[in-house]
Amino acid sequence: MLALYLVQFFLGLSEDVGADDQALRERVAMFGLIFQLVVAIVMLVMTFRVKDMIEDHATPDVDSGTMFVEHVKLSGLMTFFFSIYYLQWAINRYVVGPRA
Repeated sequence: MLALYLVQFFLGLSEDVGADDQALRERVAMFGLIFQLVVAIVMLVMTFRVKDMIEDHATPDVDSGTMFVEHVKLSGLMTFFFSIYYLQWAINRYVVGPRA
């Protein structure tokens, strides 16, 4: 995310410097949009990886001796739309909550 902010900042500066060349401004703007798309896709992939980590960590081992084990299964749809907010809720409920 820091790289995205830095790229956007310098792209904004470059638009002011190259104000005479319309084609250059369009290429710079297109580069900014493509970079934003790449960052969004990477963030989405990382969000789903964290979802899997939370599911693995929150589900107790089968060998712990309990017959009825709650298997934690987080929603992919909620993860897609609410991302880090949903994951933080899941951490608070399934990981931190039982230990408190």
